[in-house]
Amino acid sequence: MDNGTDKGRAVDAEVGAGGRMEAVRVLAACDEGVKAIEAVSAAVADWNASTPCAAWRCVDLAGHVLCVARYYHRLLDAALTGHPLSGLPRGEALAVMNGQDLIELPETSGPERIRDFVRTATAYGRNPVGGALRVPPG
Repeated sequence: MDNGTDKGRAVDAEVGAGGRMEAVRVLAACDEGVKAIEAVSAAVADWNASTPCAAWRCVDLAGHVLCVARYYHRLLDAALTGHPLSGLPRGEALAVMNGQDLIELPETSGPERIRDFVRTATAYGRNPVGGALRVPPG
């Protein structure tokens, strides 16, 4: 990991039959992203410092990535069980949902939120529903 110096490098993700990415490649890309967030967060000295994301502090951004990981679990679980969610929020509705999710998080430190994010984001391939993604097709 070079802490972001190769930001422009694309993840090698070939698209298979039907225009779908192979599950193994999707999970590898996700794991790479999780590791990058974990590495960048290790350099944060002041979790109350502001970020480029509007009025969010570093601790808020850590909470946001945790909330997004939890949201992805709900979306993927629903899709894998044959009941994909519809009417997903977009634009302002998505911003409202993100804000509400952040408000509902317990008051914890930035490092605690990042630990929870890493645990949540990397657990998907190990849970009973998401584990199906780890099984190679065929």
